[in-house]
Amino acid sequence: MADLIHEAIDRPPSPSAAAASVPEGFEPEDAGWPELLAAGDVVTDDAVADYLRRLARYDLLTAEQEVELAQEIEAGLFAEQLLVNGTSPPGRDIGELRTIVLLGDRAADALLNANLRLVVSIAKHYTHRGLDFLDLIQEGNLGLHRAVCKFDFTKGFRFSTLATLCIRQAITRALADQARLIRLPVNVVEQLQRVRSAQRKAAMTGTVCSKEDLCQLTDNSVGKVEYLLTLDKPICSLDSQVPDGRGGTEALAERLLDPSAPDATDSLFRQQLKAQAHAVLDTLEEREAEVIALRFGITGGEGKSLDAVAKALGMSREGIRRIEVKAMEKLREPSRSNVLRQYHFDRESSFGEDPAPAEKA
Repeated sequence: MADLIHEAIDRPPSPSAAAASVPEGFEPEDAGWPELLAAGDVVTDDAVADYLRRLARYDLLTAEQEVELAQEIEAGLFAEQLLVNGTSPPGRDIGELRTIVLLGDRAADALLNANLRLVVSIAKHYTHRGLDFLDLIQEGNLGLHRAVCKFDFTKGFRFSTLATLCIRQAITRALADQARLIRLPVNVVEQLQRVRSAQRKAAMTGTVCSKEDLCQLTDNSVGKVEYLLTLDKPICSLDSQVPDGRGGTEALAERLLDPSAPDATDSLFRQQLKAQAHAVLDTLEEREAEVIALRFGITGGEGKSLDAVAKALGMSREGIRRIEVKAMEKLREPSRSNVLRQYHFDRESSFGEDPAPAEKA
């Protein structure tokens, strides 16, 4: 590795790395729109065309150039590590190490920029799957950057071999994570894609695959294929319009509404009322609380008549009436009624003389 550092210092940067240097007048950390505008780029409403036009400035690399850039990248990484550790090879100062680090960064930029068009060519195969084309390119660029960091020139293969794998992996993972409103695990998305791919190939030959055929082509059970196909159904907005059966349309939410279902607000109101009512009943005597709970259905169910309560407690109707009157007088006291006032529970409409169904004379 020390030989690589010495060689990097003694030789000028490769033409590709030199081309990646920043324009005159800019600091090394400057990038983005200021640099692009300074280079004379024209910005239009077509972002894809603008991006592709900027890619044309970068030339493709030969195998020898890729090796040269990879060597400079490796030397730069090693020099950076030496700077972090506070050590340097004999006869070399910190300034030379920093130069090597800068050359390595520029070489990495050159290797990445020369392969940006590869990302575009791969991203074209993943359009119409839930992500915008530029988003696919951006995710592919992240995969390309990962390939630059992992490239090992000593193995003897071209950089595009590793880059293609990393770009496809980055794009497919982004599709799995971002393309759906309801995220599916990556392995499930891959299985679903195999099923859909088998269907598309069969459609190109003019045949229709049955579920049994898909099982054989994808090596899955019938139940698994059916499950995967249910996951690929489109998600509809509740505001989308659907036929109402009368020649018009209505919102899907109206079609899904169950008129017999309890109202959520009313259900919450009753739960809160029940909790407060139990708290107030705990301040009464046990028999009084029991009579009020049965009369008004606080413990659950419908309110009971005086006769029903008397029968349940083994008392006379008149005895139950007197206990109820006494308990109601206590409940109307401010210390108790103020707790339930927000629920209008202290009104005569709720606490009448006999809220239960009318009894026979």
